[in-house]
Amino acid sequence: TNTYCYMMRKLLYSFLFFILLCSVGFTQTTTWTGNNNTAWNVGGNWSNGVPGTTTAVIIPSASRYPIVSVSTRCASITFTGNTGSVSVNSGITLTCDGALAVNPSTNSSGNINILGAGILSTASVVIGLNPVDFTNSGTSVLTSTISNFNVSGNFTLNSTRDSYWWFGTQEVFNNARFYLEGGVLNIDGSIVTNNSNASNNTTFSTANGSTTRTLLLGNVTPFVLSGGTNNILLNGTNATVNYDRVGGQSVYGTNYNNLIFSGGTGTKTLQGAIVGNGNVNNEMGVTLATENNSVTLNGNFTNAGTFAAGSSPVILGGTSNQSIAGFTTTGIVSMTKTGGTATFTENVNAGGLTINGSGGTLNLGSSLTHTFTGNWTRT
Repeated sequence: TNTYCYMMRKLLYSFLFFILLCSVGFTQTTTWTGNNNTAWNVGGNWSNGVPGTTTAVIIPSASRYPIVSVSTRCASITFTGNTGSVSVNSGITLTCDGALAVNPSTNSSGNINILGAGILSTASVVIGLNPVDFTNSGTSVLTSTISNFNVSGNFTLNSTRDSYWWFGTQEVFNNARFYLEGGVLNIDGSIVTNNSNASNNTTFSTANGSTTRTLLLGNVTPFVLSGGTNNILLNGTNATVNYDRVGGQSVYGTNYNNLIFSGGTGTKTLQGAIVGNGNVNNEMGVTLATENNSVTLNGNFTNAGTFAAGSSPVILGGTSNQSIAGFTTTGIVSMTKTGGTATFTENVNAGGLTINGSGGTLNLGSSLTHTFTGNWTRT
């Protein structure tokens, strides 16, 4: 009898434990309806109640979209419509423990916005979640102006190709787009592009908008790009890109506006030529290794770390006044300015000097010594 009672209690406890696991461990789903108003934390605005920590959130096209006014968290967020948004108020944090995904339904493009003066933190971002059966070409677009957008993992853009038969094979494409138009976007993973076809094109851009915006890149390999055409546009007005990993990083070769190398230690290694249309700042403890790629400075250059320029050409351009910290390269320094004055603030050593700007001025600074081992050419 005692043995029987013990076995029954053990079975009962096992059954209760299984029920507990089912209640807390399995993800539930709730879909935004907005039936009452725009409040995230009102149950009547959702198909299955207010999202909790284990809830997968679906936001389809709707007449109005959620505004988060109380800090909360959910398991994931997926936008499925051709329009959509989520707004987070000042002082409030929306935490998404899984992916924030933009996955428009069949035959529609998606234009999704992340808004507000608050904070959105997510484990990853996926734009163009799955290949879908489009019969019309379109785009999956995510635009962010939120004050702080934190992504602890990868930021993935999937551009896909499909085909259907209509008096011959017809090709259709859905291309992923992301636009940072305001606030701070902090990505600790990589920006990953997946173009399923050579005709696909994917865009990651800070080029749109006029407000201040900052992209923080924290991974050793910030960009992992594949296939098709990848439009990586990082030179928007008032835009800053900061390679801020504590340790080494690869640096994508492209045009920037303001560009910062930080983290206090490690080597930031150029993967191609860079152009700084704004200010370029190499912070203390950081080594900037050019790998002999050209460096164009159209704004100020400050260097509290190490500038390992190798044989890189260094071009001083643009039309604005600029101050240039000292450096050493065996390559040629070219002054191509068409307006304004470039002023050396420290000693410069290079393989040669060419001055061929029309209307610009090179100021050699005061009490400095510059060494050019090759030709000095003025045209």
